[in-house]
Amino acid sequence: MNEKQELLYQNLKSIKDVWRESAVDSLNPNTDLIAWTDVEESLKIMQQKLSSREELETYRKVVNNVI
Repeated sequence: MNEKQELLYQNLKSIKDVWRESAVDSLNPNTDLIAWTDVEESLKIMQQKLSSREELETYRKVVNNVI
């Protein structure tokens, strides 16, 4: 991989990491969802269903794979 490709890869990975963590953070009941989402009701349901450390880690892995 040349230098430009490596830089692009690192930048894309950084973007992916931010979105993955934002998705997981949105499941925290203390998160202000109104500020950045139009699926607030869906996230509230997920907050109730996914709350243990294991469930959140599983969600993180799924989101990472999807992104």
